[in-house]
Amino acid sequence: MPVCTIVGAGPRIGKGLAQAFAQTGHDIVLISRNTATTDGIAPDVRRKGVQAHQIALDATDRAATIEGFARIEREIGLPDLVIYNPANMVMAAYSEVTPDDMAETWSIMLYAAMNTVAAVLPGMKQRGSGTLFFTGGGFGIDPAVTRAPHSIAKAAIRNYAHGLYLELKDQGIHAGTVTVHRPIQAGGDMAKCAGTFVAMHQEPAGGWTWEQHYGK
Repeated sequence: MPVCTIVGAGPRIGKGLAQAFAQTGHDIVLISRNTATTDGIAPDVRRKGVQAHQIALDATDRAATIEGFARIEREIGLPDLVIYNPANMVMAAYSEVTPDDMAETWSIMLYAAMNTVAAVLPGMKQRGSGTLFFTGGGFGIDPAVTRAPHSIAKAAIRNYAHGLYLELKDQGIHAGTVTVHRPIQAGGDMAKCAGTFVAMHQEPAGGWTWEQHYGK
């Protein structure tokens, strides 16, 4: 079965993604800083007849991330699809934000995404196929003036996804982002948001897009 790995598998978007891609026949790898975060997700995934693997990993640690994905490849298989989903919300206005305010947010929302790409991309290039998606945010387009670190980081991850798309699309690797414009509620809203990722993943080669929107 194809493998979908979700980095930052939390109880809303992460859970919806796990359920949606399990429904399309993917085995699911759930990555979070501790497996307690995914204890409420894995059983639902397994009930859909696919495997759910729970892995504790801090993606801000580059060496640990590279080793963690090497272990996934050895024990489960090279992911067909990786979705980077973590976020960090720090309250700071644009006129007052400091480098210290930005440090943790950069680490979680951008640098850890780069670590994830570094860990999985060599195998995808060798295979000649793969998908790298990132959960974007509307604040990356329309900033929230009281949430400067989050807004700046979402703008950066949007740019990063676009650049990866331009660089990798001719190598058989589909990079992109789903820009989510509002908080996601449990239930049907969560499922519809995840469905946007599924639809983007199912785009035919030659018709790939780098960005889709949800909740605009």
